[in-house]
Amino acid sequence: MDEASSYHCVECGMLSQYLYKRFNAGITKVSFCTECGHIVDKYTLCDPVIMLLDALLHKPQVYRHLLYNINIPSPWKLFLIFFLCDAFMKWGSLPSNNTHRDEDAFERNPVFYIALEVDFYMMSCVAVSEWICFILILLTLLKIILPKLVRYI
Repeated sequence: MDEASSYHCVECGMLSQYLYKRFNAGITKVSFCTECGHIVDKYTLCDPVIMLLDALLHKPQVYRHLLYNINIPSPWKLFLIFFLCDAFMKWGSLPSNNTHRDEDAFERNPVFYIALEVDFYMMSCVAVSEWICFILILLTLLKIILPKLVRYI
């Protein structure tokens, strides 16, 4: 990260030249955003587990970090992270997951675990179907609106 490049502040989205600077003797200094004054990318200092938890909470800062400030060789890996976080949030918001459960019932009957797993798979299917519907609607609107816009250009 010592070479000049453009990164985005995870708080406000402004461009920054560096995420951090490394000096000799192992000293690293983080960069601060000139616009908002926060650390440009606090996730360069964090554990991946913290990033995963923030992604599950749908914090926009972690998504800015993943999209702008790291180089992911395959965009499908990033889509998989977004998809799993979305499916997990849908699964966690089911009414059956919010009720108090008897812990001994889990130990006595493993069917509860299977039911929870099936619920997660169902929410994964819902997330995929929502994504497919979004893409289809977007492509349909582009097909309808784009020829009208070309006439005015």
